[in-house]
Amino acid sequence: YSECNPTSLLLCESVYYSDNVKGYINSNEGGADTGNAAPSFSGIIEVGNTNGFSEYFDGKIHEILFLNSDEINNRALIESNINNFYSIY
Repeated sequence: YSECNPTSLLLCESVYYSDNVKGYINSNEGGADTGNAAPSFSGIIEVGNTNGFSEYFDGKIHEILFLNSDEINNRALIESNINNFYSIY
């Protein structure tokens, strides 16, 4: 996300499901990643890399979640829990 400024504490996430991807910043849908083409994860996942380009995140990452199940119905609760712990927004 270009909106995720490394000098700010933000909750940035991408939710991949079916053939779609949705981006969220501080629980609000939107962001640069919202679209209709979810990537295939057949290779290596690089945290902090922009789609295989030479642009890397230059900041601190406090928490990363990889869920191996459909938790879209629990997204708001998961975000709330993270926000309560880090006081993001």
